[in-house]
Amino acid sequence: MSLFIFIMIFIGLVFLSLLLRYPYKKIFKTKPNPKHNIYLHLLGWSILVASMFLSVSVYGFGVGITYWFGFLTLVALGIVFAFSYFRAN
Repeated sequence: MSLFIFIMIFIGLVFLSLLLRYPYKKIFKTKPNPKHNIYLHLLGWSILVASMFLSVSVYGFGVGITYWFGFLTLVALGIVFAFSYFRAN
């Protein structure tokens, strides 16, 4: 179940990072559309909230929130390193 929560957080943060111009242009080869920004925003945050509720329901309130923030930190760090790597290439 931890892997599923980890993947949900990754997907949610990827959708939120696509709100930035550089990653969107790098992946889709076009300029970002303001209409898509609303969908990316809603989808990213809803997946993050769903992963937090899943984590709390599986591990309990205290441990679930702690695990969720830990996974969030690891995924965010991985995405930042990935973007800096791809920006260099």
